[in-house]
Amino acid sequence: MLTLLQTINSLNNAILLSKTQIKITKFNNLTLKVLLTLQRLNYIDSFLLNNVHTQCTIFLSKKQNTVFFQQIQSVSTPHKFIYITYSDLVKLKTFDCSGEYLISSTHNKIIMTSDEAIRHHTGGLVLLKLNFFVVTKSHITLN
Repeated sequence: MLTLLQTINSLNNAILLSKTQIKITKFNNLTLKVLLTLQRLNYIDSFLLNNVHTQCTIFLSKKQNTVFFQQIQSVSTPHKFIYITYSDLVKLKTFDCSGEYLISSTHNKIIMTSDEAIRHHTGGLVLLKLNFFVVTKSHITLN
């Protein structure tokens, strides 16, 4: 979990600084599964492991601008795991439409979005919340 949080902090900093790529040297299977999910959701363009699997380069979208800002929030931490049931997940999505959650399914060990978890009637470990902000000249709105 700590390795995932370090990667998420690096991604948030890179997005804030409008970088197009970052390199990380600490990663594990959970981090790679989350990166695959972020790539599938078009949150990152892609990522590439070197030949000896000691470094991972993450390529960010070149379309980043001041109108659209992304942020990844950690929900579970190394010291506090947050699990959610299917029924609680349905309630959460009803009240919080400001972003997407990444859930690690407890029965098949895959990473899925909260919408996918609801479709599969499953819960699991809540890893991250993906926030999308649209910035206008007069105010900030959440999508």
